[in-house]
Amino acid sequence: MKKLIIFLISLFILCACSSPASGSGTGNGSGNAAQKQDEMIADRIVPTKAVDLSGKMISRNFDNIFSVTIPENWNITVGGADWYLWIRLYDPAEPALQVFTTISTTGILKSDRAKEYYEYCYNLTGDNYLYGPTSAMVVNSSATMEEYFEDYMDYIDWIAKYDPTFSGFDFPLIKDFQKIESWDVDDSYSSIAIDNKLIHAEYTEGLSQQRSEGLFNGCFTNGLSMMDPGYDCGFYIVYNISGICAPYGMLAEYQGVLTSILNSIQYTDSWLKSAAQNQQISFETAQQVNQIMQQTSQIITDGWNQRQAAYDRISQAYSDSTLGYDRYYDTETGEVYRVEYGVMDNYTGDRYQLIENDSDLYSLPVSGYIYK
Repeated sequence: MKKLIIFLISLFILCACSSPASGSGTGNGSGNAAQKQDEMIADRIVPTKAVDLSGKMISRNFDNIFSVTIPENWNITVGGADWYLWIRLYDPAEPALQVFTTISTTGILKSDRAKEYYEYCYNLTGDNYLYGPTSAMVVNSSATMEEYFEDYMDYIDWIAKYDPTFSGFDFPLIKDFQKIESWDVDDSYSSIAIDNKLIHAEYTEGLSQQRSEGLFNGCFTNGLSMMDPGYDCGFYIVYNISGICAPYGMLAEYQGVLTSILNSIQYTDSWLKSAAQNQQISFETAQQVNQIMQQTSQIITDGWNQRQAAYDRISQAYSDSTLGYDRYYDTETGEVYRVEYGVMDNYTGDRYQLIENDSDLYSLPVSGYIYK
């Protein structure tokens, strides 16, 4: 009996001593489960559309006017002629995703009084064809780029009606333009500028009616003063209008690839020589257009880096909510992902952490998407 008691006591001690080891085994099991969750999530990561686009870029030469590097499925549309040439590059499946630029544009009056003067001349001369287009021009009384884009749809209606060289051109359609922030620009046009700005704005894309976001720049100048009636009835000229645009809240994702597209535009020497001759300027002056294009790309990049962090967080958080995403941070790689609602409901690991709406991590670019 004594031996039996000693045996049972020894067995009890042995079991008690083995309990921590058994608990440790359970812990390893939990660790393995979390690791498997992390691996399953990593397997679901899909690169962003911007990353996908950047891997499908091709170089194209358009009618020996310019060369550009764009995604292979994008459209190129061109309107106007010589120094008034417009270029638009866009995704036909998502028109809000676009890049556009023009060297210069005119047809903008300085005041309502000037417009009334041309309307009077038009009526007085029996609908003279010279005064008709002029009397229909758009007035920009503040001489600012912000007002230009606010009245943009009126302007393109005018130019499409009176300039046949734009026949068939798919203008970028920018409606309900609302400035978010703006920066003064220092570039080759600054010495003649009335207003030289880069503007971060939201707007409605006219074809899809999708709320969109973009960075827009241009230089407002006094093209011509005409004081014959006793006040200035001359015109403004706007140089170097450019824009990069994406669906609202998605500009952070696409900014890099859109800027690279704008930067890749190179006008050919043969076209520059022809345009220079038609505009009666030197070829050396015309060649500066390509340099200005490089300046513009850098100005847009610098402006984007200066954007308001608070607005950016609000904008992207709103976009996430609208599209059905949370945003998570990978603590191992430092990358940020948009994660479809529900994917992380049963996640118990520590590697992927939810980004709160007020977090500075919202300033980091999105590296990919994680879907169910």
